[in-house]
Amino acid sequence: MYLLRRQRDNAGDYGPASIVVNHFGDVDYNARPEVGKPITVGSLSHWWSTTPVTEILYDSPNQVRFKTKNSIYIWEKL
Repeated sequence: MYLLRRQRDNAGDYGPASIVVNHFGDVDYNARPEVGKPITVGSLSHWWSTTPVTEILYDSPNQVRFKTKNSIYIWEKL
């Protein structure tokens, strides 16, 4: 399970999928946030997507804090 929440208001979602699509259109379903790529977390019925990641602020095995153009997010592997 994964959790993605926006820092300023805790909006976000959780679910079994953490998805990043690379520049070739390949999908990684158990992905961690990567600079230059949006990330989506959730399930088949609901999800939360970000705009592309611009900077990784903190990175540990089960948590990544990162910036997009407009927000700071916290991604967690539960």
